[in-house]
Amino acid sequence: MRGLVPLFLIGATACKPAAPTPPVEADADADTDTDADTDADADTDSDVDTDTEGCADDALEPNDDLGSALPGAGGIGLVVCDDFDDFWSIEVAAGEQIDVSVVFEHALGDLDVRLLDASGTLLDESESTNDLEQVGWLNDTGSDTTVYLRVWVYTPGGSNTYQYSIERSSCSTDPDEPNDSIAMASTAVSSGQLLVATNEDFFAYTVADQELLSIDLVHDPGMGDIDVELQDAGGTVLDASRTGGAPESVAYFNDSGAETTVYLRVFFWASTVTSCNAYEVVSTLEPLVCTEDSSEPNDTLNTATDVTSVTDLALYPADVDWFSLSVAPGQVVEVAVGHDPDAIGVDLVLQTATQAVLATGNPAIWANDAAFDFTVYARVSLDSGYCGPYTLDVIDRTPDCTPDLREDDDDADTAGPEEPGTFTVDAADADWFAVEVPANSQAAATLAFDAVLGEAMLEARDPSGSVVAVSSGAPASVGLLNPGAASATFTVGVVEADPLGACLPYTIDFVHQACGANDAFEPNDTPQTATAVGTADALLDAAELDHFALGTVQPGETLVADVAFLHALGDIDVRLIDSLWVELDTSLGVSDGERVEWTNTGPLARVVILEVRHAGSAPACSTPYALSSSIGVF
Repeated sequence: MRGLVPLFLIGATACKPAAPTPPVEADADADTDTDADTDADADTDSDVDTDTEGCADDALEPNDDLGSALPGAGGIGLVVCDDFDDFWSIEVAAGEQIDVSVVFEHALGDLDVRLLDASGTLLDESESTNDLEQVGWLNDTGSDTTVYLRVWVYTPGGSNTYQYSIERSSCSTDPDEPNDSIAMASTAVSSGQLLVATNEDFFAYTVADQELLSIDLVHDPGMGDIDVELQDAGGTVLDASRTGGAPESVAYFNDSGAETTVYLRVFFWASTVTSCNAYEVVSTLEPLVCTEDSSEPNDTLNTATDVTSVTDLALYPADVDWFSLSVAPGQVVEVAVGHDPDAIGVDLVLQTATQAVLATGNPAIWANDAAFDFTVYARVSLDSGYCGPYTLDVIDRTPDCTPDLREDDDDADTAGPEEPGTFTVDAADADWFAVEVPANSQAAATLAFDAVLGEAMLEARDPSGSVVAVSSGAPASVGLLNPGAASATFTVGVVEADPLGACLPYTIDFVHQACGANDAFEPNDTPQTATAVGTADALLDAAELDHFALGTVQPGETLVADVAFLHALGDIDVRLIDSLWVELDTSLGVSDGERVEWTNTGPLARVVILEVRHAGSAPACSTPYALSSSIGVF
C-alpha cells in the first residue's frame, strides 16, 4: 500500500515535541587572579572550565560552527554539549554517495544530525528518538564538494558521547548511461545496474509476433522503492508494476501480427526517491501458443454456442467466447466459469439478445420472471493473463416454491404459533410467528437462507406491538427478553423478502433460556477458582465471570480457544491471562463467536486461564455458550 511509511523511514521522519527553553545558568566557576595589583598592566585571569555549563567536552574543540569544522573521517569517544555543536567537514567526490551513521545512547541525551553545504543549506537531516541517526547525500553537482556534518544536542542542558562513521559508494558507474528516455534506450541490460535519483533508465526489447516477454526487476526496497513500466514507442503504458516491494514484474504478449519493440522504464516511486539504488533485470522471451477450442467460431453473440454442447474451452488474447442458454419461466440459473487464477483472469457477463446486461460476476445468477422461455447469452473474456483453459457450468438454482402450510400468517396480528422448520416467503408474503416467553426468561429466533437467491429480514415486536429488534442477512437472529413476573407473547416476522426468483426458502429456529440459570462449572468466578477443562457447554449468568484453566503451555507451543454463542442472547467477550493475571490475548467482537490465541515464546511453561464475561453492561439474563480449546505446535 502506497500510503504506508516504510519502516526504514520511521526513525528519520518521526516528529518530536519542541524542546523546552533551558534555564539561564550563571557561570559557577571561580576566576583565579595571578596578579592582584592595581596598576595598568593586563590582568591574566584564567577560567578553570570551558564555559560549557559543566559538560566535559572532548579534546577536539573548538569545532562549534561551519568555520571551525574539523576534517571528518569518522571517530569514536566523541562528546557534544548543549549549545556547543560539533561540525565535521567531509569531502565528497563528484558522483559519490555518502551515508553517515551517528551512534549514541539515547537514554543519556537525545542527539540529532544534519548535513549542510558550505552556505549552511540543509541537504539531509535525521531527528529520531532512537540510538541511531543516519543522513546521506549524493554529489551530483559534477565536481568535488565539501559538505558538513552537524551533531547537536536536542535535550536542553544535556550532553552525550557518540561515534560516527562514513560509508562511501559511487552512483556514477551505471554502465548503460545515457539511457534516460525511449529515444536513448539501451538494447541490452548490463548486470548490476544503478538507478540514480536524477534520471530514469530505459531498455528496448524486440518481441516477435506470438511471443511473450516477461521481466522481473530485483532490488532492495529499503534503499529506495523502484517501479517499472512497459511502454510502446509512443510512451503508452502496456503493463506496470508499482508494488512497493520486490521483485517488480511486468509482461507483454505480442499478438499484433508483426515484430514490435517495447521499452522497459525503470524509475523511483516519487515519495521514496533515494540517491541511488542497485537493481538487476531478469527477462525471458518465449513463444506462447494459444490454440482455439472446438466451440469456435463463437466470437460474437450471433455465433454463440449452445451451452449444452461445450467441451474443451480455452481463452486467448483478442478472443471472446459467446454461449446461449434457454431459461424457462420462473427458473433461476447460475452460470460459473472455472479456471486457474494463476494463469488467467476471466470476465463473465449475462446479456439479452440486444446485449442489455442481466447479471455480472463469477458466478452470475439470473431469474426468468417472464411467462415464456427466455434466451440468455453468456459472454466470457480474458481479464488478465494470455491464454488458458476453462470450464463453463450452468446450475439450476430454482427454489421449491410449494406454499407452506402456515398461511395465512402475513402480519403480526395473524401470527401463527412458534414453529421451527423450513418455509418460503416472497416479496408479497411475510411469515409471522407468535413466541411465548415465560416470566424472567428470554428467547431468540434465528433465520438462515441462501443469500444467492435473495434477501430476508427478521423483525421482533414486544406484546404492545413495538419493534424491539431487527436483523438482516444470513444468518440473522433477534432476542426477546421478558424480565417480568408473568409470561408474555412476542411476535417475530420474516419480512421484506427480496427473492431473486418467485420465492425464497428459509429455515427458522427458536431458542429459550431461563434467566438466573447457572452451570455445573461453578464456582469459577475468579482465576483462583478456575475450572480445569478445555471444552465445555456452559452458561454465563448476568452478574458473573467464568474462568477456565485451559492447561499448561510449554515454550514453543500455541494455545487456541474458541467461544461460540448466540449474540442475540447476550454479547460475550473473552481474554487469556496467566496465573499472575497478565493479559495474553483478548477478543471483543460483536458476532456469534470469539477466538483468542497465544504462543509461548518465553523459556518457561505457563498456566493459561480463559476469562469469559458479558460485553459492556451485563444483560438481564444468562447466555449459553460452547468452549473449545487446544494446545500444540501448529
